[in-house]
Amino acid sequence: MSKGTVVLAYSGGLDTSCILVWLKEQGYDVITYLANIGQDEDFEAAQKKAESLGAKKVFIEDLRSEFVEDFIWPTVQANAVYEDRYLLGTAVARPCIGRRQVEIARREGAQFVSHGATGKGNDQIRFELTCYALYPEVEIIAPWRIPEFYNRFRGRKDLMEYAQKHGIPVPVTPRAPWSMDANLMHISYESGILENPKLPSLGRCVCVSVSPHPGSSPGPGKSLGHTDTDLSSATLRLIPNFMGAGEGEGLGRCTQLGPPEFQPQLLGTSLFHWLRRRGLRLTALKAQGVPGLFKPYNAPHMWYKGPSLLNTSHAPADLYLMTKNPEDSPNIPDVLEIEFRNGVPVKVTNEKEGKSKDSPLEIFSYLNEIGGKHGVGRIDIVENRFIGMKSRGIYETPGGTILLKAHLDIETFTMDKEVRRIKQGLGIKFSELVYNGFWYSPECDFVRHCIAKSQDNVEGKVQLSVFKGQVYILGRESPKSLYNEELVSMDVQGDYDPCDASGFIRINAVRLREHHRLQGFSGSNCAKE
Repeated sequence: MSKGTVVLAYSGGLDTSCILVWLKEQGYDVITYLANIGQDEDFEAAQKKAESLGAKKVFIEDLRSEFVEDFIWPTVQANAVYEDRYLLGTAVARPCIGRRQVEIARREGAQFVSHGATGKGNDQIRFELTCYALYPEVEIIAPWRIPEFYNRFRGRKDLMEYAQKHGIPVPVTPRAPWSMDANLMHISYESGILENPKLPSLGRCVCVSVSPHPGSSPGPGKSLGHTDTDLSSATLRLIPNFMGAGEGEGLGRCTQLGPPEFQPQLLGTSLFHWLRRRGLRLTALKAQGVPGLFKPYNAPHMWYKGPSLLNTSHAPADLYLMTKNPEDSPNIPDVLEIEFRNGVPVKVTNEKEGKSKDSPLEIFSYLNEIGGKHGVGRIDIVENRFIGMKSRGIYETPGGTILLKAHLDIETFTMDKEVRRIKQGLGIKFSELVYNGFWYSPECDFVRHCIAKSQDNVEGKVQLSVFKGQVYILGRESPKSLYNEELVSMDVQGDYDPCDASGFIRINAVRLREHHRLQGFSGSNCAKE
């Protein structure tokens, strides 16, 4: 007898495919739901996969337009940035995905919803607060917080074995040594080799020296790193900018790794496998003895020449999928004009090409295209998760970065100074609420309405240039501008008497005089400038 129906937020990947089959093992009827929010996904293949694994129903929902209009546009109005740098691309997508998941659960009479978020991250909070807010009586199944599940599946190897046993198609391409989340607004990268922020970049050419266990040797006809080599207590030495075996130039500073960072015994005895797990790309390889290079080790050495091979700190050059390296971007800028009304973009025009977009989805997609072409919107940060730990995240948000720059400009041009000061504080609060998963809270609803009201007069056009990773504001115009050229001009007195400034300064100085008098900084005690 079925325990009930569960709506699973499904991606088609290994984790959620295993969760689908595991839920069925536990006695649930499973409905899978996959949201299209702009990620590069084969939705038809995902649907067939879910059906083949026994999903009772499969829902694939195109949420791109509502994602832009209902979720991205409010973040644009708010100038929403978490901890001064993160534009909230993942955080703002979760309430959009969760809202439709709850709608499906209610419509299908499902008592349960489920997801594949881990027990250490923010997404579990964001998904579940959304579900509880919009479907208070729902029950949530979070496998990665259930001991029976996470004790059974301690890593990708366990998931792969489970998949093979149950006929779940497994990935045929090597998995990147980091996790990735993509949507229309951004791509985020974290985990894996990106978790260590301390080790320096090792340059483009790396010499790898290994000192094996005393007395061990690769054996006849075998090279260092062969599966029969005893490396159980080896020490790995990494040397940046090595120019070639036997050459002493450009060695620079060595990085030496021993236990616990280098523990080949935990990953099998193949050094090659260990290096690959750490993100090495073996574009060229040579193994030979280089006597005297590392006295007193006199150990075998391997050396590599080629593109960045190991980078446990800086993001690998081939990590980014949404943006070009600014160094490789076009040498001619794109000049855009973005028109705003009520603080949201209503039209974007490429002034050189004469190309225009005026629907929300088209506007944002086009800004992604232009920003990506010029390498705009890359950041590498350490942030504070709501759950209480710091994490490293690498993000690329091309269209969102362009809009942030443009909106800040037109907002300052059209908004009263004191209103903007209050609104800035609301924007910070809004960013924290969204990051922490409280989109559907009463306080976030209140803040969103206040921010929307502040945008009544944020109207006009901003001209900007996108070039080599940067956005340059060129000019702006607005029928509701508070900028008075005659009033501010140094060449025209206008309706302003400079003598009034004397009283203004004296009044503001009263507080400062009193403060410093009480602190004893008067007369001869004053610090000399």
